[in-house]
Amino acid sequence: MILRGFRTVSSPPGAMQGGRTQPVWTAWAGPCVASLLLACICAASAFAQKSISLQEAVDATVPAAQRPPERLALVVGVGKFRDSRIPALPACPNDARVFADTLRDPNIGLFPAANVTVMVDEQVTDTALKDALDELARKAGPQDLVVVFFSGHGATDERGRAYWVMHDTVPDKLRATALPETDITELLGEIKTTRLVTIIDACYSAATANLDQKSKSLIDLNKLYPEFQGDGRVGLTASKGDQLSVVIGDKSDPGYGHSAFAWQLIQGLRGGADAQGNRDGVIELDELWSFAKDRTTQSARRQGGDQQPQLKGQFGSKFLLAINAERIRNRAAEVIAESEVVRERLRRVRAMGMDGAIPLELASEGQTLLQAPRESLDPTRQARQKVYTDLAEGGLKPDYLVAALEKHPLETPQQREARLRREAAEREAQERASRVAANLGDAKTRQAKQDHEGALEAITRVLADEAQHREALALRAASARVLLARGVDHYRRKDYAEAMKWYRKAADAGEALAMNNIGLLYHNGKGVTQDYAEAMRWYRKAADAGEAGARGNIGVLYANGQGVTQDYAEAMKWFREAADAGEAGAMGNIGRLYHNGRGVMQDYAEAMRWYRKAADAGEAWAMTSIGVLYDNGQGVTQDEAKAIEWWQKAARLG
Repeated sequence: MILRGFRTVSSPPGAMQGGRTQPVWTAWAGPCVASLLLACICAASAFAQKSISLQEAVDATVPAAQRPPERLALVVGVGKFRDSRIPALPACPNDARVFADTLRDPNIGLFPAANVTVMVDEQVTDTALKDALDELARKAGPQDLVVVFFSGHGATDERGRAYWVMHDTVPDKLRATALPETDITELLGEIKTTRLVTIIDACYSAATANLDQKSKSLIDLNKLYPEFQGDGRVGLTASKGDQLSVVIGDKSDPGYGHSAFAWQLIQGLRGGADAQGNRDGVIELDELWSFAKDRTTQSARRQGGDQQPQLKGQFGSKFLLAINAERIRNRAAEVIAESEVVRERLRRVRAMGMDGAIPLELASEGQTLLQAPRESLDPTRQARQKVYTDLAEGGLKPDYLVAALEKHPLETPQQREARLRREAAEREAQERASRVAANLGDAKTRQAKQDHEGALEAITRVLADEAQHREALALRAASARVLLARGVDHYRRKDYAEAMKWYRKAADAGEALAMNNIGLLYHNGKGVTQDYAEAMRWYRKAADAGEAGARGNIGVLYANGQGVTQDYAEAMKWFREAADAGEAGAMGNIGRLYHNGRGVMQDYAEAMRWYRKAADAGEAWAMTSIGVLYDNGQGVTQDEAKAIEWWQKAARLG
């Protein structure tokens, strides 16, 4: 809204020269400044005398592209359940009601009351919730803001499928009485807006039919990721997959009776996110997330819990989520006052051009720059904007304009393009360094807490930014070795399936020995169906990662014709590569090929040489083979005593 009625100072008197009036700018420098100050005072005074609506204040301060055409919300909280086996959750309907009230508050959320659907307790059934999501999909336009909030129980069935638990859900009949994850994915996908915010404050709990299932966040955001692609389609969950969602139980806490996550979101919407952010009166999604995630973790720790909210998707372009009414009105007053000042500057520069005091092309440039937001200009144009501002305010004589502008020459298009590329690269480097430092710190903290899986997630983010970061690679190797050790421990206890799980985690972190051990499980059919081809694949991955034992194991597959055509020459090649790297088993296998004349001429002396190398490296079965050579007199003088001596050595090693 633009306030009218501003009176400008009349033009200054001029001196007659050659029949043309020339302005005497020096004498009027003071009054020009004074008139601009008067413009600010008049505009601010007019604003105070004639207040504008909050919507007009929003329109004056928030760019149209950041204002969603329509705002729609579905807020669900279910804490009462028909089946007494499902524990009540009083916090959930409380969260839903307060969250919905916050969205509808005309000084905060700006959501029309008719556009906010609230469902609590008995209202939350499979059919009713599907209908509500369908209604959202029908109403939402491509640029509308849609918020879906769910607070309640979640459950998994015996096949690991996830569900939202309804008021009438029966724990042992989840498929028939709860809302499946697959339906949730489909229903969210039908909401075609590019501004979808889905908030899930729930965890698997006693409602699950599989009572041995560890508590975890209700929805795996990786599975829902396709529904969170686009400009501003974002999913937030209250916790990681292996964490509970904490309820604030401290009666002295203002959030008592609410979940930690929902309460921090509510506080963020009520102005906390703006106070922590840029204090511009506009709360955007990234500001809300930044405010709520760490505070939720801190609040959970005060309750003795461990909770780390998760985000999936991308914030995309900025858009208004909520407002701080007081700051918005103050900004609107400043904007309106400033617009009056800018108009007066434009009028004066235009008049100078029309009067011939400055060249018309410079008057045109001045008007363009004076209307541009300073932050949108490059440094050169910012400097030229300041020159034109000084000119309009009387601080610079028109005669000196050209000289002042020459100190800030405009770039050529090529120079501008090069500078923009350089600045973009510098910004990206700074952002990358900041991300690396934050994720590296997170990894170290998690390692100190023995959360090696979490540490590896943080390290993966570091390496995505800097693939050869030496400290991150060292941290990754350390955590991977811990996961490998867990796998080895389970293997020794003959829990091969669990061993495979930990080997895979370690292998994902680049641990070559874990890759080799996965190959061994497939090779020997332990915990998995025996599969020589899969064993070969993992052995090759391990060999490529530098694991010498894997090269020897590839040789074994070729020597035995397991999953490949039997090929002793190829086996010998792999055995020699492993032996050169110090692998004792491979040395023994070379001896075996010479012993039996497989792929090479039979040579007992050479067999003895290789068996001895393997035995010196601690390979027990090679000692047994040396005993066989002595017992049979193959390549050596037959000597039963030496044979027994070698067999006893092998026996002592087990």
